[in-house]
Amino acid sequence: MNGRPWTPDHTATLKRMAGAGYSDGEIAAHLGFCRETVTRRRAALHIGRGMSAAMISMLARVNMRRRLAA
Repeated sequence: MNGRPWTPDHTATLKRMAGAGYSDGEIAAHLGFCRETVTRRRAALHIGRGMSAAMISMLARVNMRRRLAA
């Protein structure tokens, strides 16, 4: 293992932030790990992907455009 080890506090924060909709990049910045490390850890713990508010807004705009184009 390279770098810092995961602590139970890191894991709890990961679960809480992913559940609240934060992206892996946002969680990584908060915890001080790289995004890939958070992504691997989240997958190993079978935690669903979070979506940031910006991502949710972007998806809403895309879906609205699709509905209007149809």
